[in-house]
Amino acid sequence: MAGSRQGNPLKIVILFIALLLPALGTSECSAHADRPIGSAYGMVVSTSDGNHLTVDNNGTEIVVRLHCIDAPVITKVHRNQPWLSRPGQPFAGKAFMALSNKVLHKQVRLDILKIDHRQEAIAVVYLDGRNINFEMVAEGWAWADPKCKKRSAD
Repeated sequence: MAGSRQGNPLKIVILFIALLLPALGTSECSAHADRPIGSAYGMVVSTSDGNHLTVDNNGTEIVVRLHCIDAPVITKVHRNQPWLSRPGQPFAGKAFMALSNKVLHKQVRLDILKIDHRQEAIAVVYLDGRNINFEMVAEGWAWADPKCKKRSAD
């Protein structure tokens, strides 16, 4: 193909991937995920454990997982298939209560960083200017995900 300006398709694909990969990040706790994709405000209507809550945003419920923290797992009971039940971890109930006491039935701001494969908003939760994600870790109710970039308590 003398005189043709078409490049090698494999080179084009590799270049495309090289340009796109940094924008995707490797996990929701990557450095790129620290830039919010949006914000939302609403009332916390429920908490399901130490790092999940549901926010009512003008009639739309947003299921939220707190960004870059991991709280103890609550016992999972399967009613129809008890052999699939999984035991919980120590202090799971107390972590759940700590998050509930902080945010349940209160107005919060969400800085949404990503929507994961379960359609949960991965977010930093703020209540009256306080970073609830940071507070859960600082008070010992959750662990900071070691893959996450160090964040201040802003």
